[in-house]
Amino acid sequence: MSAPQFASSHPNLARQVRRLKRLGVALNAETATQPTVEQLYQLKAGTESLGAENLFGDKLRREFLLAAAQSGDPPAELHRFSRGEEWIAALLSFRDGTVQRFYTTWFNPAWRRYSPGSALLYEVTRLSLAEGLECDYMTGEQPFKLRLATGVKPLYQLAMSAEAAGPQRELLAAA
Repeated sequence: MSAPQFASSHPNLARQVRRLKRLGVALNAETATQPTVEQLYQLKAGTESLGAENLFGDKLRREFLLAAAQSGDPPAELHRFSRGEEWIAALLSFRDGTVQRFYTTWFNPAWRRYSPGSALLYEVTRLSLAEGLECDYMTGEQPFKLRLATGVKPLYQLAMSAEAAGPQRELLAAA
């Protein structure tokens, strides 16, 4: 799908982006650094709506994601809607060849009425398509992802014993 086709398919989200911009919210895209990724996952860990199932409350998981964000070539990108120093919404993505993989989204609950997380996902998707990239929203069947996706692919699972993993078993045990 082209960027113009995508934009015309989601006029409400385009309107939300324009509304946020009128309120002084700017879109920033930057290489994901240790401080910005740590801040994203601290914010994500504090998201009350995730409750007891909040995976990002686990310090080891956050450390793994920080390492993953910095290990890629190119490293992960952090896209943010912000107004001054205030984070409105954030999105961590990984570039995999010609595919932009969207991993983590977060939004500031004080801005909920403007749907900043969905608006950011929409805008980064539109810009990625304009660059000629494909977009992958990865796992999770959240409604905001399904609204934007043009297809769904099944995930596959690989099962093996630690003994079969051989020298990689320490990595598997840590995961």
